[in-house]
Amino acid sequence: MAGETTPKIGNERKFLVRWIPLEIVTANYTQIQQGYMAINSDGTELRLRRTHAGTSRKFTYSQTDNTFPDLRRQRGPERPVSKKLFEESWFLTEGSQIGKVRYEIPITPPFVAELDLFTGSLAGRHLVEVELPAEVSWDEFSQPAWFGLEVTLDDRFKDQQLAIHGWPEEPIA
Repeated sequence: MAGETTPKIGNERKFLVRWIPLEIVTANYTQIQQGYMAINSDGTELRLRRTHAGTSRKFTYSQTDNTFPDLRRQRGPERPVSKKLFEESWFLTEGSQIGKVRYEIPITPPFVAELDLFTGSLAGRHLVEVELPAEVSWDEFSQPAWFGLEVTLDDRFKDQQLAIHGWPEEPIA
């Protein structure tokens, strides 16, 4: 119809998961615990994150400012913070924390699926994200059969919203 615009898809797309693929067995994974110190009405956020890669005993701590203009996720620089600063600031994220294990699963080259298996209050829930490499277009992307409904444009599936409100009742089709 005249006057209607198609929403722009940025450099990431997010999907529900139909089933967990077998490739998860050999995939690299990272345990992630993150909390939001601030979430503004325009979608900007200040996030604290602790990551633990695979079987490593090393944790990394970071703080990131993220913005979401025109659905193009703009990640601010992920600034390292000390374990002490992370632990002293973590209470500021109470009520807006999320845990997940992220598996990196190669799919149709050059794409990699980031499969998030949530923990804690979201245990049993899964989402998968695909990031668009700079040198290709979304026309080259072929959605694997294990991907479910696309929820990229449904704000309820942003990590910040899942951390605050939990899993949505029903996705918007």
